[in-house]
Amino acid sequence: MDLEAGDILLLYTDGLTDAALPAWGEAELAAHMRACPSENLSVLLTQLEARAVRNAGEHPRDDIALLALRPVSG
Repeated sequence: MDLEAGDILLLYTDGLTDAALPAWGEAELAAHMRACPSENLSVLLTQLEARAVRNAGEHPRDDIALLALRPVSG
């Protein structure tokens, strides 16, 4: 896989998408990513986790693990 400038590779456990029912689908996760700020990956991950926990009524059904990567030029 080649990542271009501005691309973000998001790795996550199913705890993110299955934190609440109904579970997020790929399209819904993509919409959540577009709605979160992407300049700072830490902020992006915090926002995604917070949204999942909030959707689960503050009690997610599973653990949530996230990792985001962005290529750097140079």
